[in-house]
Amino acid sequence: MNTAATSEGRGDGFISSRWLAENLGAKWLRILDVRGPAPVRDDRSGTRLREAEDPPRFVELGPRAGWLRAGSWPKGPQPPTSFLRAHIPGSTSLDVGGRLFDDTGALVCAPVLAMAMSAAGVGDEHTIVLVDDGRPSAALVAAWILRRFGHADTHVLTGGFPRWLAEGRPITQAVVKHPFASFTARTPS
Repeated sequence: MNTAATSEGRGDGFISSRWLAENLGAKWLRILDVRGPAPVRDDRSGTRLREAEDPPRFVELGPRAGWLRAGSWPKGPQPPTSFLRAHIPGSTSLDVGGRLFDDTGALVCAPVLAMAMSAAGVGDEHTIVLVDDGRPSAALVAAWILRRFGHADTHVLTGGFPRWLAEGRPITQAVVKHPFASFTARTPS
């Protein structure tokens, strides 16, 4: 666990863009971009998702009860176009609705989560920073899930990708593939 990340973000679970910029490229850091499909303009009904009639969302079941995925979640082999257009260097795309929840909308079990994180190149030794589109629902849900399964060194980038852009921080279109890692998902008690 990286003490620099915990000293800045431990209390509230957030990391500043300055801290992230200073630590870009660190071997112990994994940046997960959790931005979903970009809304598109539909002249008949306003902004909506092209792929889904029922917009995807996360529903909190209650204090300490967890989350449920609701709505239609488009699945595809490619990361969302928002990620492909621009993202933080070294980050990888994580489809929270499609990888951390099963087909019924329920949270995946520990072995499935472990495989999803390991395949994304996230291991037990990594500090995780989640980057959202400025609306932190997906990042907060992902952080809750990862912490619930035992990965305490998980943080959310304050202000998300919009703040990163507004501050003129580096961006790229290069897609990286981190090597397979060993992620242990502990069954919640």
